[in-house]
Amino acid sequence: MLSLQVSYLGGLFTFHQCGASIIGSNWAITAAHCTEGMSASSLIVRAGSTNRYSGGSTHQVSQIIEHSGYGVGSTYNNDVAVFRVSTPFVFSNNVQPVNLASNNLILAGGTYTKVAGWGALSSGGSSPDNLMEVSLPVVTNTQCAQIYGSSSITNSMLCAGYLAGGKDSCQGDSGGPLVAGGVQVGIVSWGGECAAVGIAGVYVRVSAIRDWVFTNTGI
Repeated sequence: MLSLQVSYLGGLFTFHQCGASIIGSNWAITAAHCTEGMSASSLIVRAGSTNRYSGGSTHQVSQIIEHSGYGVGSTYNNDVAVFRVSTPFVFSNNVQPVNLASNNLILAGGTYTKVAGWGALSSGGSSPDNLMEVSLPVVTNTQCAQIYGSSSITNSMLCAGYLAGGKDSCQGDSGGPLVAGGVQVGIVSWGGECAAVGIAGVYVRVSAIRDWVFTNTGI
């Protein structure tokens, strides 16, 4: 788990932008809308700490690759980016790469997943400095299309959440991992009002973009 941060004045000030996750010694994955319009030199990540502004290690982003199909056909379609860091992550108990879902992985509706991040605790609310985590059941794309409209939900998306409301990812969690069985199956992408009744969060379906990641990183 990484905190992707915008760096100002040579790193004197930083602001948490999004979540991300380590996939290799020099590579991480996040949402394309987190890096869109940003230069690599303006971004750093903090690794190995549950506090977004202290502890662990910081790493300068040196290269960003956004999916060429991002936004094609649907606003957040293929909402994925990988980025390289200039100094490698040093793996330890607190710093590890996550395994990405294989191409053929299909999660049934109701399968429980976990999502973590430093995002808002309520829609438009305050954000914690310490990492939060919540368990969410998968919502089928058929159900999700009924919520958002069939043109908004594509095969590269995965939905999760409680239709009764109460628990969800939120603003500031974007780019972070959705995990099932120790494997990253999704990337926080978009949604309606956080934790609202009848609403599910929408994630990048990692199994749908797995080949793209390998092509661009070798991982």
